[in-house]
Amino acid sequence: MNEARKDFVVVAHNGKLYAVGGQDENMVMCTVECYSVANEDWDICASISHSCYGHAGALCRDKIYISGGQRFSGCANNMSCYSPDLNVWEEKASMLHGRCNHVMMEVQNKLYVIGGNIEDSYGFPVPIIALEFYNPETNQWSICKTTCNIREAGACMLNDKIYIVGGINGEHYYSDLLQEYEPVKDQMTIVDIFPTRVYGRACCILMLPNYLSGIGPHC
Repeated sequence: MNEARKDFVVVAHNGKLYAVGGQDENMVMCTVECYSVANEDWDICASISHSCYGHAGALCRDKIYISGGQRFSGCANNMSCYSPDLNVWEEKASMLHGRCNHVMMEVQNKLYVIGGNIEDSYGFPVPIIALEFYNPETNQWSICKTTCNIREAGACMLNDKIYIVGGINGEHYYSDLLQEYEPVKDQMTIVDIFPTRVYGRACCILMLPNYLSGIGPHC
């Protein structure tokens, strides 16, 4: 990358990887850069309107959305939208709850925000258990009935279900749970328990081909 950074967001779109915000050893960052897989190089993009880290990002309808994150003023509730074609950022309706260290995933053209925390006056994390979702068509947020007390988790989406991997739970312990959230039912389910506790992990879906093999005479 052109700049060293951590606690940032990476979103893939149209053969490119977009790195947004984060921090280095000296400052919180607002810069954005993208990596072209075909050209194997990095380019500078338009900066987001505010410096942040610990935010969440997702792609929806060919636009990159960034929510929340830690700022100098505390945990933010901002929702920012980036158009890769125009190289322009636009502010959208704010989340109903400020939060950082959360996850955001797209399902059926809606963006679901899960978990995260704010900080109290002493800097200790206070969990945000409310789930909310954003509708880009109406530029509105709505609260889900389901709650989830988790932060610094990994997440991925498969078959219109969101899978939440590990994290730190409400008792401030590392989680060993794989949880599944189904937006159409607004329901959270524990689907597996890992052999070890994990947090702060990046996740992705890997689609493997199915092969059929047979033994015997050819027809």
